[in-house]
Amino acid sequence: MVLQPDDLPLSTWVIAPTSTGRREASFRPEIEIDGVPTRILVQQVTVIDPQIRLGAFAGRLSASEMAAVDEALRLVLSLD
Repeated sequence: MVLQPDDLPLSTWVIAPTSTGRREASFRPEIEIDGVPTRILVQQVTVIDPQIRLGAFAGRLSASEMAAVDEALRLVLSLD
């Protein structure tokens, strides 16, 4: 999942990887990609070159899904 805003055009992107095999946790929000339950691994935020290491576009998160990602990031990064 790309975490970086569209108006920050850098050559690298800040992302959180996704997984269909990870267990449920408060810091791993669940979304569906093509009908498959998928967890966003916010504890593994990293930077990538999108020209080399990015899969196909899978869609945009709803407001409630993005709120869950925001909350998980606050927890993992101790932003509160």
